Amino acid sequence: MFNKKKIISISLIIILFLLIALLVVFNKNIKPKNLEDLSIKQLTKIRENDIDKNLEDLSKYGKDTIQERKDYKDEILKSDYGLVAFINYHYKNLSEKDRLIKEIKIIEYLNSKEDIMDPSGDFFKYANEDYQLSEYLLKHGRDSDFTSYENAKFLINNFEDVSNFIDYDLVDLILKIEPSIKSSLSQDQMSSLSEDIDNIFAEDNSNTIKSIVKKLQKYIND
Repeated sequence: MFNKKKIISISLIIILFLLIALLVVFNKNIKPKNLEDLSIKQLTKIRENDIDKNLEDLSKYGKDTIQERKDYKDEILKSDYGLVAFINYHYKNLSEKDRLIKEIKIIEYLNSKEDIMDPSGDFFKYANEDYQLSEYLLKHGRDSDFTSYENAKFLINNFEDVSNFIDYDLVDLILKIEPSIKSSLSQDQMSSLSEDIDNIFAEDNSNTIKSIVKKLQKYIND
């Protein structure tokens, strides 16, 4: 039979192992507030973990083998249409560290939307544009859904400030906020947003923006 000392010793060992296991899980899930303070090695590890988390939902589409996830991950990291290739091409002037941080922020945005990465076509171009608009909204104390009526109205009424915040083409910004392409809105909401656009762009001396909007509206209505 075990004596009391042995029972206490075993109990302490079990408790110690449980505490170590909890600490490992806790540290794995915690991300530092400032990514800028981390090393490239640490940032790379966070990016890898974030990609793994994103690809967990592949099982919904019948792609749940270790090899299938590995293939997807390799395409995201190494293919010409992957995230790394996109960031390296469009942000050549950034340091390796800053490019990593940008990659992490885009992945975490996609994870928050439960949007599985698709390393093909212009997926990461649109993901980057969406991420930047959501960041602008969050910066101003709003939720990140730029497709809602309230947030679309906010973005249109702050068009100049938004255009200074983002780093992509003005045409692509207009495509994002133009109400005619937002199927979730009612006709009254679309009309209201269209009036806001007309008011803001009324003083567009070059008529560039108005011309783009009219072409978009004609294309959608045809």
